[in-house]
Amino acid sequence: MTPRDTRQRAALLILGGMSAVFGLGWLVYLLRPQVRSPYWFATIIPLPQVPAFTVTKAAVVVSWLAALVVWLAVRWQARATPDPLLAGHQRRTGLAMVTALLVMPFLILPAAICAAAPLALLSCLPSSALGLWAIHRMQRYGRMPVRILLAGFGWGGFVAAGFAGSMNSWWMYSAPGFLIDWNDINGTEQAAMTLSALVAGVFEELGKAAGIALGYFVFRRYFNGLVSGIVLGAAVGLGFNFSESILYMSHGGATAAVYQYYQRQSLGLMAAHVAFTALAGAGFGVARQLRARRDKALVIGCGVGAAAAFHFATDSALPHITRFTDSWAGDNQWLDTLVAMPLTIIITSGPAVLLYVLLLRKGSRTMAAALAQELPAEARTPFGAVRPNEVALLLSPRRRFIFRIKAWRRAGFGAYRYFTRLHNAQLDLGLQRWHRSRGEVAVHSPDETELRQRVLRIRARKPQLRQAPSVPMRVPV
Repeated sequence: MTPRDTRQRAALLILGGMSAVFGLGWLVYLLRPQVRSPYWFATIIPLPQVPAFTVTKAAVVVSWLAALVVWLAVRWQARATPDPLLAGHQRRTGLAMVTALLVMPFLILPAAICAAAPLALLSCLPSSALGLWAIHRMQRYGRMPVRILLAGFGWGGFVAAGFAGSMNSWWMYSAPGFLIDWNDINGTEQAAMTLSALVAGVFEELGKAAGIALGYFVFRRYFNGLVSGIVLGAAVGLGFNFSESILYMSHGGATAAVYQYYQRQSLGLMAAHVAFTALAGAGFGVARQLRARRDKALVIGCGVGAAAAFHFATDSALPHITRFTDSWAGDNQWLDTLVAMPLTIIITSGPAVLLYVLLLRKGSRTMAAALAQELPAEARTPFGAVRPNEVALLLSPRRRFIFRIKAWRRAGFGAYRYFTRLHNAQLDLGLQRWHRSRGEVAVHSPDETELRQRVLRIRARKPQLRQAPSVPMRVPV
């Protein structure tokens, strides 16, 4: 089995699992007890289902049938093809089509939310773009390509949000039949609030973790460890926060929209969902550097479990904290905006933010220590990909940034881009040497020879720098 086949099967397993969980929620809904009022004068009217959710249910059934038809047709065609290479290509195409069919139903709910609130969508784009830029800048050494972070953001904003919205809807429609107790209405309310927080924490984090898992299998080449997992997880969480912000901003009028924007797209932009999913990503980042499958499953489970636990704790504690802050803030909007809301975010999301920042710092230090050994060793080789006078520059993110800014001032943006590509390629080479020394090179990763050739190709396209005596600068040659 080729690495491409492995990635496709992993994607199919992830999307198939999400679709199966949706079907399980549907089954629970069908088997729920019917709610009947004990009073002759009262009638229980079931909650009406949102039109977008009704369309999602129909789309899921259609996707199951279409995926089955496509898969059977592709298998029949592959068996009838005498050329094994062509047959393998047909099977891979069929897997890609089945995966696309399974993911499409989860896009309906987020698409309906965005279409219903275009102004909220446009207002959330700049702040989310700023957050994504900040997440990208968290990587002080080897960096994931921006396209991977954008893919993670899109997964969180549409696929994970659609999956979580569907599962929360199943819970909302099914819960009354299992929970309502006419003799203890207060107890029913408490149980409903607690279990709603639990369902949201579990299924929202599972939907986001599925995107990280997909990136873990498909983009293993760019998973360097703890930092990579945290960054991808944060990007997925930011996308989920984007869709959720639009949803809450579109309900309650202009005042509520401003309040939700301030809470979710300003103060809490890098908290809440970003923090929770960063912890889930940390588990995948650690798993990248482990060998035993049991150990990998354990750390991934711990990461996803920590994310779900923080999410559940936040949703459970938020009503109590809100009642406490309302008791002393009252109707004073300034006090509520400048004191109560930041305090609430610190209490609920502060521990998760602190934990992922500490993990990020630990991962960055580990990579710095590894590069401090591998880059000088590479500089001692005769290949010329890394030269001795470049090692200190590559090991210092601050010096690299200042160097590129000076190159920009002397020769324009082309020079800035050239040195950015050169430094990233050299760091990529150093990290690949590190993975090889630890015996953790991924099957589909390029070897060091290919990465050296990439560095040399970039170096061969060095731009001509203009003279600028006012900006001293040493350019490695």
